[in-house]
Amino acid sequence: MTTITWRSVQGCYTVTMPGTDSPIVSIIIPAYVATPHQSKLLGETLDTVAAQSCSDFETVIVDDGSPLAVEPTVAGRPRTLVLRQANGGSAQARNTGIGASRGRYLIFLDADDHLLPQAIEASLEAFRDHPECGFVVGAREEMTYEGDPVPWSVPAMPRES
Repeated sequence: MTTITWRSVQGCYTVTMPGTDSPIVSIIIPAYVATPHQSKLLGETLDTVAAQSCSDFETVIVDDGSPLAVEPTVAGRPRTLVLRQANGGSAQARNTGIGASRGRYLIFLDADDHLLPQAIEASLEAFRDHPECGFVVGAREEMTYEGDPVPWSVPAMPRES
């Protein structure tokens, strides 16, 4: 069993794992890009990943047989790996991403979603405070493709009692 040590660096709780330079978090993004609009949405998703308050992560993008290349959208983004596979669906793409990931913790993010700026930091804090947990779920906001709030109500996250 690996011993880990939590330490706070720039507002981010990181883990020291002996003998590894691996990131603490792997963000896995399955992507099927068939239109220029989907390529734009992937770029927006990656912008929100880059804006994280915690930078101890890698991004694993699994191109799931896209007709359009994802490389131009991903080019120049640090700590990002692009894998390409024949189209097999998002579940298979996530499994491919898991297989290539190096992080201790995983975040699954769709190619048209936004990651709130403190998502990684908040998740790591939750794991630090509740080591008995196998996964954490954070706050979310649902919006239309235009960025407007959805017209239906979104239930609040459950709280501990």
